[in-house]
Formats: sequence, structure tokens, C-alpha cells
Amino acid sequence: MAMKILIVEDEQASFAYLKKIIQTHHRCEIYSASNGIEALKLLENEKFDGIIADVSMPLMTGIELLEILVSNPDTNRIPIMMTSANNTRSDVEHALELGASDYLLKPLMAHETLSRINRFIELIKCKSDEVKNNKANIEQKSLLIITNNRENWSTIVEKLNPDFSIIIFDSAPEGLEYYLKNLTAIVVLDEGIKTISEEFIAKKIKKFIADKALKGVILNTKIFVVGKNKINQDFDHNIAEPEMIKELLNQIYHKESIN
Repeated sequence: MAMKILIVEDEQASFAYLKKIIQTHHRCEIYSASNGIEALKLLENEKFDGIIADVSMPLMTGIELLEILVSNPDTNRIPIMMTSANNTRSDVEHALELGASDYLLKPLMAHETLSRINRFIELIKCKSDEVKNNKANIEQKSLLIITNNRENWSTIVEKLNPDFSIIIFDSAPEGLEYYLKNLTAIVVLDEGIKTISEEFIAKKIKKFIADKALKGVILNTKIFVVGKNKINQDFDHNIAEPEMIKELLNQIYHKESIN
């Protein structure tokens, strides 16, 4: 699959030159933005493997764009190369300290540009492999149910098996500990859990997921909470009663039925 590179450059000649260099030597899709604001708009709908941004641009500079990207968990792992005609050592060091992966000086000279681009593409490949290798190995249909009413779930669990790997904990602390050590695709929090509230467990899991994401480890856990009108930003789904979980799982896994 071709890499997707975003070039943020207000000079058309520089954009065209970089595009030609990249596509002559590498299989890449090239996208363009003429300033930082346009780049951010594109990033709302597209995921890029790498970004090349000029420092001096109207409306939003490349440095301002860099600061935004490295501070956002959704974009802070994208390799970013800065380009600039201002080649003072302090400017280069400033960009690298902020989080730029490399710095390409203008005017763009063929040999130096190709060398830097090749190194940049290799960095993107390494980052991509790192993310793939760091994706947590979570069994797709693994459920952790934390409840004080195990008997309420017995019939439901029988109907879900053998489609799902299910473990039930009566103890909220033990259930939370199990998730943090073993990970599951879905966590079901029954209403009325003792010792630790559903809200606390959900917040703890969401923080754990966010911390892992900063390290490049992707956890695709969904949190279900049982109970009417249980509205909380840390809950991915709210089901009024346990029996509704079958229908919700059907929707998530695109299955017509779970017998």
C-alpha cells in the first residue's frame, strides 16, 4: 500500500519539486496544503504516514503546526520534516527540540533533498512497523464481565458461548486487575458493583488505554455499562438490562445472530 505524505508548502515550485523527488523514488500518495490551517483541516479526515512542512507560511506557520501536532495524541507519532530558507543553527535546533524528525534547508539541492527524503521515508517505515508490532494482542471476542449478580448472567453467557471467550468476576477490584494485566476486547460493568463504582473502573481503563496509546500501543477495548440512563463519556455503550448485550454484540461484530 502506498504511503500517504502531506506536503504543507505555500510555494508551488517547492511543492512540485518535493512531489517529483518523492514519487520518482518511492511509492507515495502526495497531498498538499498551503498553510498550517489547511493541513489541520485535512488531518481531520485523513491519516498521513508522514508530513513535510515549510516553516514560513501565511495564516499558520510550520512551527505552529508542529507544536499542535506533537501535542495531540492522534498525531504526535507522525514523522514530520521541516523545510526552511532560514538556516540558522538556532532555528534548526528549535524545530528538532519541538519534535521535528528532520530539517531540510532551502534552496532545495537535488542530492541533499533526495538523501533527506530517503532517510525520512525509512523513518516512516520504521514507525509503521513499530506501531504494528506494538498493537496489543487482544482476542477479538473476549469479554470481561464485572457483576455482583453472577446468576443473572448465566443464561446469557451460555448463549454467547462458544462465540466469545468470557470471564466473570464478582469482585470489582479483581476484575479491574484482570483487565489491566490480561486485556479484553469488551468490558461489561453491571450496575450496582460494590467497592468500586462503574464510573471509576471506566475512567481507570480509559486512562490506561490513553497512556498505552502515547507509547504507540493500540488497545481497542469497548466498555459497556448496564443500567438505565447511565450516561458518561467513559462508557462506550449503555444497555438497560443484561439481555440487551446480545443485540449490541451482534451490531458490533456484524453478525445476524449469536445462538
